[in-house]
Amino acid sequence: MWEQNRSEVLGCAEDLHWYYVDETDENSAMSVSFYYEVVKCITCSGIQLFHYEEDFDGDLDNVQLLYPETRLIQPQVPSQIAHEFAEALKVERVSRSAFAVLVGRVLERLFIDKGAVGERMYDQIKDLSGKGVIPYTLCEMSHTLRFLRNKGAHVSEYEIDKEEVEAMKDFVTTLLEYVYVAPSKLAALKATIESKKKGRSPKPEGE
Repeated sequence: MWEQNRSEVLGCAEDLHWYYVDETDENSAMSVSFYYEVVKCITCSGIQLFHYEEDFDGDLDNVQLLYPETRLIQPQVPSQIAHEFAEALKVERVSRSAFAVLVGRVLERLFIDKGAVGERMYDQIKDLSGKGVIPYTLCEMSHTLRFLRNKGAHVSEYEIDKEEVEAMKDFVTTLLEYVYVAPSKLAALKATIESKKKGRSPKPEGE
């Protein structure tokens, strides 16, 4: 089953080598085999480490990517925005121009989610800044991302380099952290503090 799904799981990657390890709990009579597979992308030469169980049934949700880490996208980020960022990260080493264009889609999703007003991205950034959704520095970051998105989308003499790709990735991560992650963490911390003040534990999310 794993072989049948290899191209879907690994995309453009090819197999380097694989092995399995028996991880046995000393306090249990059961032994479960886990498989680890290292692959190398034939396009960008990037290395990936995957993990799956012996009874892998073909469900791709049961395949875990161990390396590289994907902590750039936090769970507090809305799913559609997280998906756009994940798509951008897939082509980070393959095409800098494509990465820049897909980063632009992350911004577009964010602006839609936050109700930004304006036909142009420039106006939408200005609108969110005026509403206090993003501060001045993040406003400038967004304009820089917009500029690089435009350069990536059109043929020009401007070539996006590795440093700019890294900066774009950092800027998007910072933007998502400020708009979504930090407020969520702050609300959770405040709830914990208030509960401790009142001498009771905060209710788990969903209750």
